[in-house]
Amino acid sequence: MYVASPSTVKFVKEYEPCIIITGKLTTDILRLENKFDEVIAIGGGAVMDAAKILSKHRLICNPTTASGSPTSAHSVVWDGVNKTSVQGNPADVVQVVDEYCEGLTGEALLNTRVDVWAHAIDTLYSEKATAKSKTLSDSILHRMKSPMTNVELVELGNLGGDLIRMVPTTLMHGCSYPLTGHYGIAHGRALSCMVQGICDVKGLNATDWFTKDELNSMSIHRLGVNINKSMILTEILKYDKIHEFDLGVKITPSVIAELFGM
Repeated sequence: MYVASPSTVKFVKEYEPCIIITGKLTTDILRLENKFDEVIAIGGGAVMDAAKILSKHRLICNPTTASGSPTSAHSVVWDGVNKTSVQGNPADVVQVVDEYCEGLTGEALLNTRVDVWAHAIDTLYSEKATAKSKTLSDSILHRMKSPMTNVELVELGNLGGDLIRMVPTTLMHGCSYPLTGHYGIAHGRALSCMVQGICDVKGLNATDWFTKDELNSMSIHRLGVNINKSMILTEILKYDKIHEFDLGVKITPSVIAELFGM
């Protein structure tokens, strides 16, 4: 069985059965859990997550974004506005194919760069970080300061998947989920709303990784939706893992609001 997105289904042979994933992955996919002996996936994070759920034995992943999903051990699924993790196994084979990654441009490229960055930041400052995980976090952040091809970025994202198997994500990811769940904001875009705020509090120079124009585009006020501040902050506080991030100050609703620039 093949799994693809609308933009990558063109790479699937016409005579092969294929499941196409559109938008965020919902709990409907669980009806097909472990139903296919071999699954071949071509696409971004939601496609990879679906493939891990569908596969019973052999899983071959061809990622086209830097989500890290092929090398991580869980899948993110949504039950309405509620996010949950489904435990699974990393792919048996991960192949990054240049042709498949050519379509990674514009906002999608920026969003997946932010995702890799957030994996490194969330784990670097995690209370559960180890010497080994910190070395990998630092390595990813250092590599991101230099230009990369799409293939190099996706391969770096796979290292991010290895990283979050060592140390779960914390503050940035916990704060991003309600934006995706309630407003359908893409995962990387939701994460991006906190980049400048996190850098400011931790004394990091955001322009080491992103241009000023990119940082301006990340503002929560440029999402194009009216955010219910009180509701979002209440939903964020339901994720205990936000408190595993060493921010240097107590993480409260007002602090989270400041990180978002609300």
